[in-house]
Order: sequence, then C-alpha cells, then structure tokens
Amino acid sequence: MNLIKTMAIAASAIVFLVACSPDEPRYTHNSEDLTGLWRMQVSVDEQILAGSAMLITDLGETLELTHCDGSNETMTRVGNDLVIEGNNTQFLIIDNDHIVDSTENVTGEITKMSVDTVFDMGTLSLTSDLLPSEFMEGQNCTWVDYFSSGLQLVSIAAVYNGNPIEVNIAPSANAAGEYDIESEVSLLRLTSQSFVPLLGSSQFDLDSGTLTITKYSEIWFSGSIESVLPDGSAISLDFEVELP
Repeated sequence: MNLIKTMAIAASAIVFLVACSPDEPRYTHNSEDLTGLWRMQVSVDEQILAGSAMLITDLGETLELTHCDGSNETMTRVGNDLVIEGNNTQFLIIDNDHIVDSTENVTGEITKMSVDTVFDMGTLSLTSDLLPSEFMEGQNCTWVDYFSSGLQLVSIAAVYNGNPIEVNIAPSANAAGEYDIESEVSLLRLTSQSFVPLLGSSQFDLDSGTLTITKYSEIWFSGSIESVLPDGSAISLDFEVELP
C-alpha cells in the first residue's frame, strides 16, 4: 500500500465515519540519517485510522521508499521538507527518527523503528499437503486499518515460494479468542502468484474453519488459522506480527 493510498483511506473514513515482545513500540534515537524501517500512522482528530510500514533509503537529496507490497516511491529533500514525486504531499523532517505531515484534518506521523532496511515485523508460516511452505526469513511486513473500536483489517505481506504473498485478516472482535470463520470473521483472503500452478488462481478466500487469536494488543497480533482450500484440502497458517 503506497503512502498516498494510506492517506486516502483515512480521508474516506472521515466521510463514512520475532517472538512476542513487551507492548512497547520500537523507536530509534539519534540516527545518522533517515535510512531504516519506519511506521506511518494516519490520524483524524487524534483517532488512528490506518498504519503501515515502509523502508526508507537515504540517498542525500532523494530518498527511496519501499512499501509492504514491494512498490517504490521517490521523495525529494528540500531543506527539512520531503516531497513525493508526482503529487503535492509534503512532509517535515523533525529529525532522523521522526517525520510528520498534516493535510487539513488528516495527520500522518512517521517514526523510525530500526536503522536496518528490512521488514522484520514477525513471522508467517503455512502448512498444506497441496501447497509449498517456503517463506523467506526476515521479510514480513504489516499494514492495518482501524475502526474507532479497534482493528478493522490486518494485512501481512511476505515472500512465499519466491513470490510476494498477502494475507488479509478482518477479525470481528478485538480480543484474543477462538472464532468461527464462517460466522465470526469478516474476511480471510490469501493472494500470491505461487498459488496459480496448483489452484488456478492467485487469490482465494477462506470461508470455513477457525481463526484463533492468541494475542491482540496495540503492538502484537498473533494466532492461527485452520481452514480448507478451494479443492477441499486442509490448510493452516500461523502468524505473529508487529503492528505499525
């Protein structure tokens, strides 16, 4: 999800009104430059509506942004201001660990989580007799959308069997527990080109089985999924991810 799309989600919401770590967000201090792993949170009237992670590579006059889905954007530095090429969005560099933007009543705050340019935001695994289970380590990224009452959608991006994979989880409750997918989960969707040779499609929804949430907090979202693939074979996923 790119930066502009994240801001757009927040604006539209106005209209429609790693092992587990302590529940403290990661922050860096006194970084030498802007290079690293960053989180962006978009708020309206101090209510967080969306969050996403991104990598920034500081090249001096320009910065390269890499988003969870692998897309890239270029930002130009003008003094303490950053401007994304192709639009009028402008950000202010507070320091090498903190960037802000305020557009009308939508506020974007970007804080650095790590000086390393790697999406090390947790783990994702998949078990199935039909599908391969090869994930690239240290390549797990997340972005989230919120209701006023809590999580609306958690999206996990990783590298699976040589291709990007995206797992979308929309829990109906914001608490740990066991949930029937058919009646208590709004959405469980998997997307990857790695599915095409065996399933004939890059995307499918899991509409039966169980979603178990073992940890739900401001920082961590973890649990497991037990369901069946479109061909009727079993599939299970385990996830433990850091929320941006």
